[in-house]
Amino acid sequence: MSEADKAKVIYKDFDRIVKARTSGGQVSALDEQRLRDYQIRRLRRLWLKDQILTAREPLLPPAKLTRIEKFQAAEDKFWGRFLKFRTLTPYLYLGSNFKEIPLLMLYKLQRSIRTYLFVFIPGTLIPLYFLMNMDSKIPNSSIQEKPRVYPGEKTFKARLEDVKIDPSTGQFQLPDAK
Repeated sequence: MSEADKAKVIYKDFDRIVKARTSGGQVSALDEQRLRDYQIRRLRRLWLKDQILTAREPLLPPAKLTRIEKFQAAEDKFWGRFLKFRTLTPYLYLGSNFKEIPLLMLYKLQRSIRTYLFVFIPGTLIPLYFLMNMDSKIPNSSIQEKPRVYPGEKTFKARLEDVKIDPSTGQFQLPDAK
């Protein structure tokens, strides 16, 4: 007996049990258990089949694009239409080898130029600006260590105008209160 024939016999047997139950006839405990197991297996199979998502699921709201993403989408749309298996031949009426340059190469060229102009050059110029302008008077732009000054040196001067130095002791003297 093949598997298909066995399945047909089993289903016929379940049909017999269901008919006996609905007509009010006696069904053995073993038949009841077999029918319950079959129904549970069938329900589980249907539930698993229901868990498989269709191509449309899950339905999520469309994500809002930022300005940069909108710009990139427009650019990709332009280049997508512009690049399809074409060369610069229709745009250049020159008798040179340059007219056979594929547009994909032009696209890659403009991307690399833009990366160079807007990423690498500012990335080097900004630190260079701060390096060259460390002496600027912008508050908190840089912290510079002042040269050490020791008492008794000719270049030593009191930092505050109110403080006087006693030459005999080398101690600071506050001005007399008025």
